Amino acid sequence: MSFSLERFLALYLAYVLPIGLLYVVSRRAPATWPAPPRIVLDRPGLDLVAAVAAAVAIFLLNVAFTAGHLLPPGQGEILGKVVFLANLAIIWSPLPLVLLWRRQGLDTCLCSLRGWPRKLAWALALSILGMAVFLAVERRVGSLSLALTALWTFDPIQAMQSLAQFLGVGFLLVRLAGVTGRAAAILVCSALYGLVKYPYYMSYYGMSFLTATGIIAFSILVGFAVVAIAFDRGDVLVMAVLHVFLDRIQHA
Repeated sequence: MSFSLERFLALYLAYVLPIGLLYVVSRRAPATWPAPPRIVLDRPGLDLVAAVAAAVAIFLLNVAFTAGHLLPPGQGEILGKVVFLANLAIIWSPLPLVLLWRRQGLDTCLCSLRGWPRKLAWALALSILGMAVFLAVERRVGSLSLALTALWTFDPIQAMQSLAQFLGVGFLLVRLAGVTGRAAAILVCSALYGLVKYPYYMSYYGMSFLTATGIIAFSILVGFAVVAIAFDRGDVLVMAVLHVFLDRIQHA
């Protein structure tokens, strides 16, 4: 399949511009954003080991699901969705188990519920902006109304998947930062985000190693900026919602 540089840039700008706007506005007008929680890990080494173990368990459970070894698919649309959500809960169960064991809250996953109405308002507004940026860069100005109508095609299951994924990122990021420091943790997570795409770019898109390396290097830089802002603002909820709608607009 051919690679579209225009779509690549459209997608990254659709993430960077809204998240950058959140950072600038919420910094200059603190009342628009709840104060980020102060996260303290009393045993950072133990927490990092537990986080890595949980990540491995989540990966293995996902492999088992892909191979059809978890709950069998339900018959019918409604039952099928219920079974899928049950499988999703099983796959991500190591994360809440670690939180319960360590008596830690969601704020240690960068998902504090403090001021959630303001966060949700930001998430929806930035999602509209992100979708509009994506359509504009792709020269689909005549379809800008999709940035609004897409809000009415909200998929709860996709939202749950996105939230679980970003909770996982926040979960690992905070615990890695407790041992290595914030900058190193952000760099490691950003690098992993880019490096895992090598097989995808080189096999699915047929890129050369050098071309894939250039794209991935840019992805790591963008990922570093976005993750750093999410960490600074103490939140992954906005990113999770933005991710849902940007995924939908790509298929609109």
